[in-house]
Amino acid sequence: RGPLTALYETFRETGRVALVADAPARVLKGTIAACRFFIGARTHAVLSGKFSPDIEDVKAVAHNILRHRIIRNYKAEAEGITIEDIINKLLDA
Repeated sequence: RGPLTALYETFRETGRVALVADAPARVLKGTIAACRFFIGARTHAVLSGKFSPDIEDVKAVAHNILRHRIIRNYKAEAEGITIEDIINKLLDA
């Protein structure tokens, strides 16, 4: 189970996000982001000619949904880690 799956399940179950303590950022919590994942993934699936979304559809919309909800900590800023790097790490896991 990767971080993106854990993020998705946490959103679905609680409407909040919890990341590990060593994460280079924190994600702002909220049910709106969870709704955006569901709607975005479903829309992407339909536009791709599929009847239901899969993980590839979630990954396709993840950058746009998470980009403004992630706040880097000081360590990440000092090391030059961008928000895009953090999202890519979530998606690659």
